[in-house]
Amino acid sequence: MNWEDLEKHFSSARLGRYRASCDGDKEIATRAYVSNLLLAEAMMPLLNVLEIALRNGMHNRLALLYERADWWHDWIGRPVFDWQIREVNNAKAKLLRRAEVATPDKIVAELRGGSSRCRWGSWRWWCWRWRRAGCRCGAWRWCCGSC
Repeated sequence: MNWEDLEKHFSSARLGRYRASCDGDKEIATRAYVSNLLLAEAMMPLLNVLEIALRNGMHNRLALLYERADWWHDWIGRPVFDWQIREVNNAKAKLLRRAEVATPDKIVAELRGGSSRCRWGSWRWWCWRWRRAGCRCGAWRWCCGSC
């Protein structure tokens, strides 16, 4: 791979950082960019495993907290959880299309996590959670007031 090929496919803004960090040397910048791609590729399995472990850990803790495997049923009708309930319903629909039984574990496995759209840990949720838990430290007061 050479610098000219990279410039054909990637923005100058993206590549400019590499070139600037290499004092304008295209050859070194190309090697740096390729090394970054290889590093990102090597990290993907780790991030995938981390995402699954985090999602399953949250599921287990919420199931304990709500004393039921389908803990999201306690969230239905609460505006602060509208997005999460939509995600649960989307997961159920995916399973139905594949003719799979929608067990709580399978629903959780279908939930999107780790992306910029993941809102399972949103401030509104944490504020609501702190209030529900009877938080005495006042941390819930940081919330936006809509929860």
